[in-house]
Amino acid sequence: RHEGYKIMVMNRAGVVLLFFAVLAGYREWNHSYGLSVWEEYYQDMMLRLEGEMTQEKEALILAEQDRYEEAFALIQRIEEMISAGVLDQETGENMKSELSAVTAFYPSFCRVLQQYERIRTEGGVFVYDTGYRYLLGCMNEEDLINLLLFSCGIILAFGNGIAMEDRNGSWALLSATRIGKRRILACKTALCVTASAAVPPVAFVCRAVRLSGIYPLHGLTASIRSIPIWQDFWADLPVWGFCALYLLSQAAALILVTLAVLLLSWRRRDAVPAYFFGALIFAVPLVLKILGFSFAGYFSVYPLYSWPGVL
Repeated sequence: RHEGYKIMVMNRAGVVLLFFAVLAGYREWNHSYGLSVWEEYYQDMMLRLEGEMTQEKEALILAEQDRYEEAFALIQRIEEMISAGVLDQETGENMKSELSAVTAFYPSFCRVLQQYERIRTEGGVFVYDTGYRYLLGCMNEEDLINLLLFSCGIILAFGNGIAMEDRNGSWALLSATRIGKRRILACKTALCVTASAAVPPVAFVCRAVRLSGIYPLHGLTASIRSIPIWQDFWADLPVWGFCALYLLSQAAALILVTLAVLLLSWRRRDAVPAYFFGALIFAVPLVLKILGFSFAGYFSVYPLYSWPGVL
């Protein structure tokens, strides 16, 4: 309790972490997600198909496939008639434009077909996956911004975590033995690690709530392999288990940042070098990646923090 009071209250680490957590959560809560007409079509199809395969669902997919095949066949026939001189160019193009309004949604239907073919050959269920792709960092780089915010928060919060006794001469006042000093440092480390691991769920929950109103997050008990982008994942986890693993990896990444910052604070015996070198190691590569230097991300904990989007 005493070490927690010193770090979180006297050193204001709790306020700093809370500020950056709220900042990341605010960004996620106010993020704007657009629903294109192609996504509306895909969403409508997948919400009608969700769950186990049935004869009615299969009939719906096959009827939709026949509709597209008929439209493509008519377009080809019109092109042949234009080439043969049976139709003039303007009339043919007008006829094709009407059919193109149908075939424009074919790429979205191909996503439905991908799940249908997998279920036919390997089994499984239909899952509307767009929301999960956003939630797990595959559709944007929100995780990159969050990691930068959290890393800066951890550096500022814990850069003085170990050095504070050296700076104010408290070790001499405490007269701690070697074993006692180790226990104090272990307490500090445990407190800082626990606090940093509790930060990622804030952004995750805000993102999930924001997404669920636009891209429904159904099928939490389905296998993660039911989502095409992760159909080759090595473990057959439920979707909720995959999300939990994602959160654990984010916590592990921030724990690594925390341990490194505490090590810098202990080795340098001063907060300023810990702030500087912590920012140099953990913040600068992320800033470079944001600026377009994609290779810089591999010199940070970003691959661990957002591994579902890297797979």
